[in-house]
Amino acid sequence: MDLLWINGENFRTLKQANLLLTGWAESLPNWRYVDLQKPVREDFSVATEGAESPWGSAQLTFIARRGQTPQPPTSPQALLAFARAHPGSVTYPRPPDFTGTALLEQLLIALTDQPAALRQPPQPTTFAAVTAPLWRYLDALHPALWRAGRISRRRRRGWTPCSTEGTLRLSLTFNPLHARQKAASGELPTDSYSFGFTAGTLGNVHFVTIPANARAVAGAKVVANFLLSPEAQLRKADAAVWGDPSVLDPQRLPDGQRRGAGGSPAAGSAAGACRASRGMG
Repeated sequence: MDLLWINGENFRTLKQANLLLTGWAESLPNWRYVDLQKPVREDFSVATEGAESPWGSAQLTFIARRGQTPQPPTSPQALLAFARAHPGSVTYPRPPDFTGTALLEQLLIALTDQPAALRQPPQPTTFAAVTAPLWRYLDALHPALWRAGRISRRRRRGWTPCSTEGTLRLSLTFNPLHARQKAASGELPTDSYSFGFTAGTLGNVHFVTIPANARAVAGAKVVANFLLSPEAQLRKADAAVWGDPSVLDPQRLPDGQRRGAGGSPAAGSAAGACRASRGMG
């Protein structure tokens, strides 16, 4: 195996065991197009040190329907008010589901009065104080959720805010292009749209890496470089193909490709600015 697509936890394990080739990613010719505002040099809170080349990105994103929710909630406080105004129409996947866990992480980032502590390993002596605002928020939110928060729906086919049954007004995804993609395929109503919190939402990047014992290192680098090319990135981001957001900075692209790169729907008018803040877990 000469080129691997791995998640953050596996990257950390392999890197700590010195099983990955390092120092190559930023020497790729197409690295010059990479958006350095994304967390492309960190994965699972571990510095990549050139051992991974970014392939795609993601963003915690809400989905709603314009016919039901023309003005979406764009902060934790607004989400709480929305849930109370529409009891039983909001829920989230039960952790350890990845998206449900990410929502709790996002709420903690927004609510804690000790944000610097979140960049450090959890400490038994400070954990309760750092996380207390999150638990207070959830205690207020859960009574207004679907089934009063007693059972959070697991992610499964049909769990969308935009289902024909109309039970839920909001849903979560980690792909800001998901609503556009599913609306185009007919799986979601055409008035479905994406949004995020105005102050930003969690984002991540997924990567490819080269094992230390790869036999065709040069070939693996060629493939990784192709995956970073504007042509491959724009094709991959096409909702009709995959709908996986690009890791490239549109401002760095050649003029003819800049328009096609665009921006993610979650960073549009409804969402405000979205920030990428962690590697793929």
